[in-house]
Amino acid sequence: MKENTKILICVGNENFGVLLKKNMEIKSYRVELFYNGITANNAFLENDYALCIIDVALPGIDGFSLAKDIKAYQPEIPIIFLADKASNVKEEVLAGLKMGADDYFVKPYDLEILTHRIKAILNRAQKEENPTNPIQVKYSIGDYIYDSEKRILSNSIRAVKLTTKENELLKLLCVNVNKIVSREEALIGIWGKADYFTARSMDVYITKLRKYF
Repeated sequence: MKENTKILICVGNENFGVLLKKNMEIKSYRVELFYNGITANNAFLENDYALCIIDVALPGIDGFSLAKDIKAYQPEIPIIFLADKASNVKEEVLAGLKMGADDYFVKPYDLEILTHRIKAILNRAQKEENPTNPIQVKYSIGDYIYDSEKRILSNSIRAVKLTTKENELLKLLCVNVNKIVSREEALIGIWGKADYFTARSMDVYITKLRKYF
């Protein structure tokens, strides 16, 4: 993790926002805090952030709309959603994961766990940007050519640019061709933990990959 990594936080609760900001700053992150989705969106367009933490319930525009706008501008930016326990959690989690969220936290928030997840996500993103000990990057899958370095899956008809998670999952399967990769192994290797939310996230990405072939 780079020192002074800048994080965008947009939450609906001011007290929690201040607490989270201070906690992140103790960990040497640079934090910009917003309480309105429109303001946060404008700030994102003018700054360089490493990660976004977004409350689902926001004034101005809702958290999903904000994340959609952010992803349209920078598809690979890691996003963590925060949600109220009283909300329709299952549907919201699925909606967030389909948008490419990296994690989803529900009240009551455990700040220690949240900060560890932020560190893990940023470390993984940094490794993807600066790979070491490169290994095979191109694979033949039926009539498709998969370039894991460029994140492109192509055949004679079309080429698809994979998201980071799609790429990680397909690369894991290619590296372990003709081997059985356990669900837990894939979850921990890519998401850093194996629980309900990460399992549903992986299901979403497996469905996306199947549609490409």
